[in-house]
This record gives sequence, structure tokens and C-alpha cells, in this order.
Amino acid sequence: MAQRILKIVNSGDTGGVFTCESQFLKIFADRDIEVDLIIVGDGDKLEIYRGLAKHSIQIPQIKVLYSGSILNRVNSIIKSWIFGKRNAKSAVSRLRGQYDAVVYRRENLMFLASFLARKYNVPCFWHMANSVSSTISKNVYNALCNTLEIIPIANSDYTKNTLGNICKHVVYPGYDEKRVLGGDTTYKSKYGIAKTELVYGMLTRIDEDKAVDIVIKSFMKSFMARKDVHLLIAGGPLDSEFALRLKGIIGESTNIRLIGPIGDTENFYESVDIVINGRKNAEPFGITIAESLAAAKPVIAYYKGGPEEMIADGENGWLVQVPSVEGYGDAIVEAYQNRESLTKMGEFGREMAPKFSAKANADKLLQIIDAYNTKK
Repeated sequence: MAQRILKIVNSGDTGGVFTCESQFLKIFADRDIEVDLIIVGDGDKLEIYRGLAKHSIQIPQIKVLYSGSILNRVNSIIKSWIFGKRNAKSAVSRLRGQYDAVVYRRENLMFLASFLARKYNVPCFWHMANSVSSTISKNVYNALCNTLEIIPIANSDYTKNTLGNICKHVVYPGYDEKRVLGGDTTYKSKYGIAKTELVYGMLTRIDEDKAVDIVIKSFMKSFMARKDVHLLIAGGPLDSEFALRLKGIIGESTNIRLIGPIGDTENFYESVDIVINGRKNAEPFGITIAESLAAAKPVIAYYKGGPEEMIADGENGWLVQVPSVEGYGDAIVEAYQNRESLTKMGEFGREMAPKFSAKANADKLLQIIDAYNTKK
């Protein structure tokens, strides 16, 4: 009998979390796994999530973070407990049948997920969206996982280590081959870039953490005088204060372009020669890195976190040791100096990629769920 999973998702999901959730839901459907959704809030992804499940219900949004002062953490936990108790009871009356597992990603949904898992007498899994950034957070999450009988699943070995011994499993968010393969050099054509000219690319959310400003400054410092080397930056928003600041940094340069959000990611990957994964702090996983490897594109990334698990320095990309203008600049120049080796490096990256695919990791999650149900 096919597994039935109850999944809790946030309608405000963006970036890697949304990409992972939507990819896994499509794969589960292909595997004839029944997934019912509890969709939290009425954000931009509400209707998309509804379309990815045969049955879903919507509940109110919860806006708390387990961060800041001790008092704020305690208040957030209390609010999460109240939210979970109230909504678990109402959700059960609107859901159908029995489930084999409850799965969620956002930590403020811990209590809701745990209450539902206890109601259905099934294991509860927290597929972590982020690494744990402090000793206080680590202790809080360990205590909550033990108390609420939650099984954490990390999104990388790095994330696993930040939570500690309580975390036994890793399921990478993964990449979808449809997002990276079969593309055309659409963006080179669109911007009049010759096939022989070198193109660096970023596919990213435009915000401070993604180090877009640092990468732009590094690129300008390295290649301002050259017109045959380009930087294409895909992603949004482009109307934020940060994006306006980036436009000011770029100025009149014609070899750096902010092209906004895109849907044809396969064409973007085909149009660039090297991908830059910008980050000012640790990257819990890095879906763009996994996609780039599958697309046979060498990657430049700040080493800390998931990138170190995917990039072999000098073999399928370059690891930046310090996320500064000089740090990214050195890697950008080194990539240019080794441009004759890009094809070979890309092929090596593609050989590594299957381990990080969404299909392989969705199957791994199903195996973990099955193993815990077998123990019951």
C-alpha cells in the first residue's frame, strides 16, 4: 500500500525552500505517494501549493522566530504551542483518513506538526531548512525535538553537524533536471554576447545575504576594462532598496546586467560559462550549486556549509575562503585564467551531480519514513 504523507508548507516560501518543496511534491505524485497539504497563510505560493496536492487545507499564518533574546525565544515557543494546539484540532476535522508521517520544514511549525503526529500516531520529521547558528539555538532545538518526539533531517552534512548527535539523517533539497537541461543560449543572444565571450552568471534572490553587491564589485574590479567578459544576474526583486543600490554600483557598465526573475532557468544555465553562488554567511545547502553541477558549469562559492560538500576546489569550481571583494575577486580571476579547462571541470561536476538530485533525495526521504514505520 502506498505511503500517505501529511505535509505542512508555508505559503510565503521562497528560494531554495520553495524549489525543494515543489520538486519533492511533484516526485511524490509520480511515485503514487499521496500527500495532503496543510498550507500556512495566504502568501504568493498558496495557489501553487494547492495545485500540487489532490487535497489541501489552509490555516492562518504564524509569524514568530526562535531567535533574539531568551525572552523572545520563550514568547515565540509559547505562541507556537498555542498556534499548534488550536490549529491541530481544527485541521484534523478537515483532513481525511490516516497518514504514515507528518513532515514540515519551518521550525515555528514544530508544535503543530508534533500534535498532528501524535493524533495520527505516526513519526514526525523536521526537514531542516537552515543550519543552526548558535549554541543557544542548538540547545533549544535539541530540547524541543526530544520533548515533541521530532526526528530532524538535515539538508546537508554541514547542517547536520550544527544540530549535533540528535540528527542522524541528511536529505539534500536536490535539483530538478528539467530546470537545467535542454536549454539554449537565449540570454547570450538577447544581450548580443558572442558565443566566444565569457559569461559569469548568478541565479539568486536579490538580497544582502547573497553577496550580490560584493560579487558585482569584485567583477568590476577584475574586468572593468574588458568588454568581452560579462556578468548576468537573474533573480529579484529589482525594486527593493538593495536592488536600487546595486544599480547605482553598476552605473553605466554594459557588461553587467540585472535581468530580473526568470522562468527558463535551463536557458540561463546554457547561456553562462561559470556560475557564482554568492553568500556572505554559511550556505546550508545551495540548490543553485547542485543545478550548476548538473548543467556542467563550474561554480564559484563561499566555502562554508553545503558548498564544501559539492565543490572540489580547482576540479569542478573554486571555493572562496573569505566572502569579500578580494575573496570573490581572486576566484573570478582564477576562473578566467583557467577558462580553457571549463569544459573538463563541468564534466567532472556533472559526474558528481546525481547524488544531489531531487529524485534521489525524495526517494531517500521516503525510505527514512518507511524505516521508522517498520520500527513501530
